[in-house]
Amino acid sequence: MTPLHIRSAEQLEERLPLSGFPFPAAGEAFAPAAGLLEPETAFLAVPIAEEEIASAFPSQTADAGSRFYVGFCYDANKTWSGDTNLCWAAASSNALAYTNWGFAVKSAGATPTIQRFIFVDDIFNYFKNSFSDEGSRARYAFPWFMSGSYEVSGWTDWAQPANGSGGFFPGISVSDKIVQLESSDCAGRLVSDMAGYLEKGWGVTLGVGWFQTYAPSQRTGGHAVSVWGYTYDETLDPASPGYYTGLIITDSDDGKIGTLTVSLEWNSAYQMYRLSDYYGGTGWLEDFTCLKPTKPLTGIKVAGYYGPYDGRPHSITISGLDGADAGQYTVSYWQNGIQLIQAPAYTTVGTRTVTVTISRNRGEAVWSAPVTITITEPETVELNTPRITELASAGKNSHSVAWTEVAGAAGYELAWSADGGQTWNTVPAETARSVVKNLACGTTVLYRVRALGDGVSTSTGPWSAEKSLLVNPSDLDGDGFIGPGDFSLLSSVWFTAGSAEEFDPRADIDGDGFIGPGDFTFLSANWFKNANDPDLFFP
Repeated sequence: MTPLHIRSAEQLEERLPLSGFPFPAAGEAFAPAAGLLEPETAFLAVPIAEEEIASAFPSQTADAGSRFYVGFCYDANKTWSGDTNLCWAAASSNALAYTNWGFAVKSAGATPTIQRFIFVDDIFNYFKNSFSDEGSRARYAFPWFMSGSYEVSGWTDWAQPANGSGGFFPGISVSDKIVQLESSDCAGRLVSDMAGYLEKGWGVTLGVGWFQTYAPSQRTGGHAVSVWGYTYDETLDPASPGYYTGLIITDSDDGKIGTLTVSLEWNSAYQMYRLSDYYGGTGWLEDFTCLKPTKPLTGIKVAGYYGPYDGRPHSITISGLDGADAGQYTVSYWQNGIQLIQAPAYTTVGTRTVTVTISRNRGEAVWSAPVTITITEPETVELNTPRITELASAGKNSHSVAWTEVAGAAGYELAWSADGGQTWNTVPAETARSVVKNLACGTTVLYRVRALGDGVSTSTGPWSAEKSLLVNPSDLDGDGFIGPGDFSLLSSVWFTAGSAEEFDPRADIDGDGFIGPGDFTFLSANWFKNANDPDLFFP
């Protein structure tokens, strides 16, 4: 389930390559097929010498000759727990890992800097968790994994996953990335054509059919394996179908880490290849599916954001796409399997994960990784507590409230309760004064106030001490007694209207906007009474 040249669970940097491909630096993804060569030769694989095969794989024996066209090969194995029929998924996982489509490449500046799929087992588990334990084909698995939104005719016949949207490199065309070779179409060219793709570094999966008899009829089932090379008879012409004598494969059913060579025969009567004595049976070659390799993009830096709320929008920043060929890149953003119209930007507290996919020339090279934008609670200073300094009648059914100013306050919130503090109503205020209207006469109202923060450098302060006042417009000065003090205030603004500068709303007892006989009538009717006497007269 790990790359074949690993003897145990060594770390990535401890793995020894089997070919001349440059070994990746720590933190970079493998590029086994592409290597680090120039673009014009980027996908040309190099055969491994027979002595290297024998040294790396003691169980591997060569026939008259062999060609092993990989620097790293993979062997995802089934666990036989809910994945009995997922041989196609294991073979597909091997090819995806080998050709780099299975990797989310690390990049300095990305947040977080982990890869979504690091090992071939991660890819296989992704298939296992997305598909039911039924048969399918690599021809369906590759586009589903790479694009997510790819539509395949008859897809439901092959256990389409319920989540349906889990593609890893969404939006990338796969029309020129996958080649399907059918035995019925290629006949004697099937293996030679497959060998050509191996030589170019493509990932190859093989479909094998099991049949009830020796003849390729009455099919009883099928199997899928990964192909990494072949053996051949050097005495024959390479154009002859008999030139190919065996295939070097990894098999998800063999229960071990390593390759094996299976004997290959060309049957001229049926014009098909078969694997002879393969696990005690005969498997006829039905098709190959080949996946073109891609390179990891280098020089790309993708950064998210982590910091306290500051009121500004925060998004994903990408660097390294500058230059004359910048237009050759396609950047897409995905969240929960849904493509976003544009790069997201957030202003509220929380953590969001967005998968960023960057491809050059429709998948010639790819960068993809999940990036997070985290906005934490602001680091704020709590404001001081204001103090209510004035609480008085403001005319009919109204109270005026004033309080001390608080330095740094973005505003204030005045709260009042007419049921003894069981429920509260709030009134926003920009200054340290407010008027509460539409109160019920004869009701005692509680008041409290607090300073509001700006949400960045200051946070809302605590509530002030509560103060109460009876709703009685005849008690103009709010001292609880209706007498000379109230008359003095009324006479000082006698015959003034609401538009006058000297108008005082406290003296407008009847609330008509004019201070005159109507207000004096209520004041005289309640003269020398306490503000809470039961026989008061209200407007």
